[in-house]
Amino acid sequence: MTVYQKNKNKADMKRGVTLVEMVIAMAIMTIVSLAIMRFQNNMYKYKNLFTSGINLVTDGLRITRPMSNEIRSMSPASDGAYSIQTAGTSTLTFFNDLDNDGLKERVRYFKVGTILKRGLIKPTIAPVVYNTASETVSILTKFLQNTNTQPVFQYYDDAYTGNSASSSMTQPVVMMDVRLIKITLILDDSPIVFPRSVTVTSQVTPRNLKDNL
Repeated sequence: MTVYQKNKNKADMKRGVTLVEMVIAMAIMTIVSLAIMRFQNNMYKYKNLFTSGINLVTDGLRITRPMSNEIRSMSPASDGAYSIQTAGTSTLTFFNDLDNDGLKERVRYFKVGTILKRGLIKPTIAPVVYNTASETVSILTKFLQNTNTQPVFQYYDDAYTGNSASSSMTQPVVMMDVRLIKITLILDDSPIVFPRSVTVTSQVTPRNLKDNL
């Protein structure tokens, strides 16, 4: 082998090693780039999940606070009917003078599919009549995920001790025995995409239903 051939072989080996190094470097860069992209995607996903969860909690509190206030101050209807008209697991109807005009409005919270609605009837006078045809209905949320085994409303009598072991009243409840009402809202704005539901609860003791005053 001549000196020229030896030098040529050495040069070819150097070029071969350099090419291999370039392929390895490119492979490493590709792996790192993919990892970075995946990390960024995950961060974006988790940020959206976190933001969605915060928004759902905020919506839940926005709904339950006025509900609790209205339930807490319920009172007998202007026609003399009892304070609670219906007490179901997905509907609650009661009376309250919301605008302080001396007449008690009929307030109805009810679930239709994944929608929680609020109905309001202002009574007519002379005589007092609650005309269901005049009910004004508004939507509180479209993301309600309560099932039949996860009631929106639960009712407790005076035997309620305040701990989780206390059982709620069975349906149909005796409305005159109700002393505490528990509201549970399970909210999820995208249940198919990811199980990220939040649960907001509130326990309300209607003042005018207390029997220890």
